[in-house]
Amino acid sequence: MSLQRVVIDHIRNLQDVSIDLSAHLNILFGENASGKTSFLESLHVLAYAKSFRSHHFRHVVNHDAHFLRVTGQIVEAGRDHAIPVGVEYRHGRLKMRADGRNLKKTSELAQHLPIIIIHQECQRLLTDGPKFRRKFLDWGVFHVEQRFLNNWRRYVRALKQRNRALQARKGKAAVSVWDQELKENALAIHVYRQTYCDELLPVWHACTRQLLADSETISVAYQSGWDTEQDYSEVLAASYEQDARRGFTHQGPHRADLAIRVAGVAAHEHLSRGQQKLLICAMLISQALVYRQHSQRPCVFLVDDLKAELDHEHVERVMALLSELDAQIIMTATEKEALEPYSPGEHKTFHVERGQVTEVV
Repeated sequence: MSLQRVVIDHIRNLQDVSIDLSAHLNILFGENASGKTSFLESLHVLAYAKSFRSHHFRHVVNHDAHFLRVTGQIVEAGRDHAIPVGVEYRHGRLKMRADGRNLKKTSELAQHLPIIIIHQECQRLLTDGPKFRRKFLDWGVFHVEQRFLNNWRRYVRALKQRNRALQARKGKAAVSVWDQELKENALAIHVYRQTYCDELLPVWHACTRQLLADSETISVAYQSGWDTEQDYSEVLAASYEQDARRGFTHQGPHRADLAIRVAGVAAHEHLSRGQQKLLICAMLISQALVYRQHSQRPCVFLVDDLKAELDHEHVERVMALLSELDAQIIMTATEKEALEPYSPGEHKTFHVERGQVTEVV
């Protein structure tokens, strides 16, 4: 699976971009602030109907325009025609289309174009709170377990209702009416996540061994968010007083985490910035490998400024791992020569300057 033709209108400083991508490797080079990262952001918008740089589309739309639009053609093995996809944001309204029909949910869009991106904000997987690691974990579960999304939505709805009852101080009877719905879905979510981690972690460790010295000291543990040795209804009942005082539910899959440690210490406190980047590369590449095993198709991989904080040897190691994915890869660099030594096979190169993207033939 790969993106063939991409058309971008009015995203940040990009100016009417219309290009055909290689199904293998694509290198975009140019000076800082030329629009390289905005190009990757546009593809992320196309895949998920949201930016990885801003929470609001109004900050993504070019200041001279009143809308943004990204369209693309997905080419997939076994299909005799490309699948058109598109996202448009205009006057505060979002429109999504894929394969000739309008979509109502971003989850429908995500199933068409699974994209994984490595960029500077990925450092937050190690340095920030559990929600970033839950998001990483649930991306994988969503793409390999079709039932997960329904259970997660039901759980979130019940959790919101229980928290509202807690905040309104309606009493234990009004709060506990939601406990059975929470329990049923919490257990399903836990099983899906645990099963996924059991498959992901060996692949993750194998990738880490290829990228990092002393990888044997790195440990990753899935933490469910509550003591799964106990009945979840009993856990909720036992924590009611604490929940009532603070106005929210303290235990459950919404509190899950991946504990990532090096020699027993939180990874971001032990590793240098370059080592953190390598560990994150291992995390994301392993996720792509597991996805391919389940779906029999590759992800599209976006990589922003790989050489930042990495030396020649480690760039070479990451590129070797990426090549194992047999995936379409779209990478940025400040100079044309920065990545070409690592890309001897079929690839396309594009120059980005002041928002214009031009193929270098």
